[in-house]
Amino acid sequence: MNIFFDLDGTLINSKIRLFNLFQDLVPQSNFTFEEYWNLKKQKINHKDILINYFNFNDSQINHFQNKWMELIESETYLKFDIPFKGTTEYFLDLKQKGYLLYVVTARQLKEKAAEQIASFGWAKIFAEILVTEQKNTKESLIFPYLNDKANSYMVGDTGSDVNVGKKLNIKTVAVLSGFLSEKVLKTYKPDYTFKNIIDFKPNLLSSNS
Repeated sequence: MNIFFDLDGTLINSKIRLFNLFQDLVPQSNFTFEEYWNLKKQKINHKDILINYFNFNDSQINHFQNKWMELIESETYLKFDIPFKGTTEYFLDLKQKGYLLYVVTARQLKEKAAEQIASFGWAKIFAEILVTEQKNTKESLIFPYLNDKANSYMVGDTGSDVNVGKKLNIKTVAVLSGFLSEKVLKTYKPDYTFKNIIDFKPNLLSSNS
C-alpha cells in the first residue's frame, strides 16, 4: 500500500514563499496576497500576468523566469514554508495502518528538499524522497516503487499530479490546499477530491473505487 505525496501545496503551505518572491522580482506590483493567488488559482501563468498587468517584454520575462528558478529554493524564501496543520499526526496514523509513504516533488534540489522535510520532523516518516531535479519525470521516479497498484495513490494539488497518477494507472487524489481552484482541478478528473490531505482516509475507500 503506497501513497505518493506531492510536496508544495499538498503537505506544506508554500503560498507565502511564492508570493513574496513574485513581489520581490516585480517591485512595481501592488497585488495583495489574495489578488495574486486568485489569478494563480485560475491557472494563469506568470508570463501572462507579467504581460497583461505589467507590460513586460520578452527580455524582462526571461530575466524574471531565470531569477525565479535561481531563488525559489533558496533559504531566503524556503523559510516561509509551513506544514499544514495536523500533517505529522496524519502521517503517523497512516504508517501505523501499514502504508508506505513517499514524497515526490518537481523541485530542483534534492538535498534542500530533504533538509526541509527533516526540519519538519518528517525524516523517518517517508520511505523515499523523490525529486525530479529538472531531469526526471515524477512518473519515472515513482514507477520502481509500484508493487501494489490496486492500493496505490498519487496525491497532489495540481493537474500535473493527477496526470502522473493516470499515466501510472493508480488512483488519483486532488487536494484544494494548493495552487489551483476546485473548478480547475476537477477538469483533470481525479478519482477523489478533498479539501486537504487530512480529509483523505485511504483505509475508508474501497480498493475497487
